[in-house]
Amino acid sequence: MARKADVLSALPPVLGEIYEMQAAAEAENSELNLLWQGAEDLMNDQFIESATENGVSRWEKMMLLGHKDTDTLPQRKFRIQSAVSGRLPFTVWVLREQLDHLCGAGGYELTVDHANYKVTVLLALAAQNEFDAVTELLQKMLPANLIIEVLVQYRRYGELTEWGHEDLAFYTHQYIREGGDLA
Repeated sequence: MARKADVLSALPPVLGEIYEMQAAAEAENSELNLLWQGAEDLMNDQFIESATENGVSRWEKMMLLGHKDTDTLPQRKFRIQSAVSGRLPFTVWVLREQLDHLCGAGGYELTVDHANYKVTVLLALAAQNEFDAVTELLQKMLPANLIIEVLVQYRRYGELTEWGHEDLAFYTHQYIREGGDLA
């Protein structure tokens, strides 16, 4: 909720009618608005979820994280959150908590194969952009003796049974596999 300065309303009504006072108030309003926006951005930058571009850059610098030029602001925030939330010791409960936070509840499937020392995370298609960040988080969080497998869950054959081959012929294999809208 951004504040808007109104210096003129703080002046006595008789002064508000003078052109020079109106011009001075207008100039002060724009400066105060910039100052207030800067203070609000500074407060928002203290928290990853509400950080501005400047705040995310500062977080990345403090955490020694890089980013690609193609990364969006939410992807960069996700990577920072992954680095911040990788706490030890490892428990399945903590891992689920971290994945819930990063991918959203229902944004993944976690399978722990104790007999084969294997952890598999199947990401929902919507979370495929976070593939690298989830892999990095798991590598930092999990013991080195576990095999880590991160996969993206694409559309399955069983989900396409209501459409015939003629209906699907209009779409590319990649479009269908990646969950494109089938009319």
